[in-house]
Amino acid sequence: MNKLNRIFTVSCFLFVIALAGYAYFLSNQIKLQELRIAELEAKYNESKTEIDRNNDRVTNQTQLLKKLDLNYSSRNRIDEEPIYNDYKSKIRSLIDKKINEIVPEQPLHGGKWFVSKISFISPSFALVEYEDGHDLFTLLIQIDKTKKGYLLREIN
Repeated sequence: MNKLNRIFTVSCFLFVIALAGYAYFLSNQIKLQELRIAELEAKYNESKTEIDRNNDRVTNQTQLLKKLDLNYSSRNRIDEEPIYNDYKSKIRSLIDKKINEIVPEQPLHGGKWFVSKISFISPSFALVEYEDGHDLFTLLIQIDKTKKGYLLREIN
């Protein structure tokens, strides 16, 4: 019986040692899983922050596009109005007449400046392409209404 008790005791001792080893192994596995979970949470939070930033950008760009669409539709309505077309004709004629006064430099090859193209950006601004027959230049003109008519000046 004594021998049987020793075998039982040794078996129990070995079982406890095996159980402790397995518990140690499982605790290490749990720690590794906790580290992996912490890394994944950090990546998730980083990704969520990036998504939020991108959503903000999309929202801002969407608002900008809505404004541009509204401005474009307003501009199309203005462009089609006869009064605005008359206004543009007057300004074109005025720019044609005064281009040599508006441009401070003299033509490079002598002669005079003449207007090639006028693009109205808004009722107050026009982009003017002008040349002397050899070289082509572009300038931005601001249009101001005064009591005496319209004042045209180059924007630097």
